Amino acid sequence: MAVFAWESGEKFETVVPNKRNSGGTGLIQIMPDTYKGLTGKQPIFENVHNYWDDGKTLRRIKQLADMTVLEYLDIVEKHFKSIKNKDLEFIDFYLQVLFPASSRLPEHVVFAKISADLDLPNETKTRKEERE
Repeated sequence: MAVFAWESGEKFETVVPNKRNSGGTGLIQIMPDTYKGLTGKQPIFENVHNYWDDGKTLRRIKQLADMTVLEYLDIVEKHFKSIKNKDLEFIDFYLQVLFPASSRLPEHVVFAKISADLDLPNETKTRKEERE
């Protein structure tokens, strides 16, 4: 519930668009590529205006926004399947949402001021730059 609260801005709804307009949608802000990987379906985007009372138009994944909470939780369950029955700290659990590639690593550096400080040596330069 703590992850749902943080990710959904304490709204606990499937319709929540990402405040930074990443396309992330809903309870755990499932990203477009993650949605496609979990469902095998291309995300269909829709725009929502002024959701956060800031006058912005944000995009979200229509299929997720149209789900009931129980349907969305089926997708969440698939997302967490790889860490089922693992001995995890809360940070590993949360990183499964925020940045799965860093979950279960001995050290977690998700964001940094310079890409040299990031902890995934095989990560593309573009992806590292997104996390600076």
